[in-house]
Amino acid sequence: MRKILPAAPFILFSLIVVVSFLFYAPGWGFMDDLSCRQLAGFFWSGKASFASLIREDIHVYGRFRPVYYVWIISVYWCKYPLLIYLAVFLIGFYMLSLWGELINRIIFKDPAHDYVKWVLPLGFFLFPAFWNIFMYISVQEKFIFAFGSLSLFSLFKSYEKESLRHLVTALVLAMFAALGKETGIVFFILYAMYALLDLILFKRNNYLSRILIVVSLIIVVAYGVFIKRIIGMYTASYKANMSIGVLLGRFFMLSGVIKLILAISVISFLIFIWDTLRGRKLYDSLFVVFPLFIFVYTFLLLPWRFPAYLLAPMGPFIIICVYFLVARLARQQFWPVQSLGIVIIAGAMLTLALDIIPKISKMADKRKVVQELRYLDQEARGQFFYPKPFEETADSLRGFSLARVIYVDTINASSLGKGNNNYLVINDEAGAVLLNGVDVGQQLYHSGTWGIWLLHKAADVHKEFRLVLPQNILQKIKNMIRRG
Repeated sequence: MRKILPAAPFILFSLIVVVSFLFYAPGWGFMDDLSCRQLAGFFWSGKASFASLIREDIHVYGRFRPVYYVWIISVYWCKYPLLIYLAVFLIGFYMLSLWGELINRIIFKDPAHDYVKWVLPLGFFLFPAFWNIFMYISVQEKFIFAFGSLSLFSLFKSYEKESLRHLVTALVLAMFAALGKETGIVFFILYAMYALLDLILFKRNNYLSRILIVVSLIIVVAYGVFIKRIIGMYTASYKANMSIGVLLGRFFMLSGVIKLILAISVISFLIFIWDTLRGRKLYDSLFVVFPLFIFVYTFLLLPWRFPAYLLAPMGPFIIICVYFLVARLARQQFWPVQSLGIVIIAGAMLTLALDIIPKISKMADKRKVVQELRYLDQEARGQFFYPKPFEETADSLRGFSLARVIYVDTINASSLGKGNNNYLVINDEAGAVLLNGVDVGQQLYHSGTWGIWLLHKAADVHKEFRLVLPQNILQKIKNMIRRG
């Protein structure tokens, strides 16, 4: 009973998510799922080979992601996205159990403590961006999370057991992360930094650290040279924004949330190093990787942008740094951790109700609106206007429904076709659309986060129109933080 009780919140959380997936049956995402399905179709129909997909990725986009393309051709043949969502979620929850063991061994040095293993990983979901790993099938950050988790666990075992075999495994798994998404190279940078610190400060295993630093640096340099040579349409931002001036400018312009996250990582790092210099080895030396990950990963994203899905892999590292600070302030007494666990359970369940389940429902709304577009198009073929700023959404609506979807920021009277078959299709993520000589008429469809209206000419109308939905508590808090 003692072992089952700590696992109960973890099991309950996972069961609620699985039931929510089964109940809502989410559809394909509107980011990259359409293009991924097309690529998988080309492969399985013989129109493209795996090598040709990789070559196109290199020459057109300037990217090298063989692991990502293995994923595409392996899962996008499936006609039922629900099955893929469930698979991603179950794999992810297995990784959470590994994180629980890492937290036990690195911070609390108690591999048998079930409370820590099962309760504390739920805290990762308190970082809202973390759910993106499970929400979008196409998001490549799942490779950083999955292979990175396995790699870190193997690295820990290599030093714990003084095992070269586990070290090699850690490096191979880190390579899979980098070959799934470029920012996965973060692990090799981290490993080189950790090995250097071990040689200078920790003195844990000079033999393993020498191998680790040499191999990691060789891979980082070779990978950097290779990526620089193949830079293309997608990766051009890295070439244009890698100057010291641009990077410093972007660093100082980071949002308040990211600056807070960086502050947590710096404080955690400094406290850990200070303890080590004083000879207080309260925690495993591998902890230093967690605050360093936050700083290095943020630096890798500086030439790009910081949308939520890119930040998703930071979740475990941020929360573990928070756990470290709590444990450090509590002087290794366990009762504050137990109290923190109660807060985590309550927070995770609140996040589940106010953020995660609504997002699963939102993915189901996408499936439903595609079905409605097909129906309306078959009944009376016309044109559907979808407003900016997300062109991928308009492309996905068009591709999945085969209806004529037009991406616009303004709808003029001259844009309307003959007859009454002109529609405005809009969701809560779309911007306001400017109506000039056009007005919305009867609402034909409404489902959670989407609506479809008939459009008609109205000479005296000049206004903006958008879909505004009520926000839950978490959404209001997030918007307040963004505005701040």
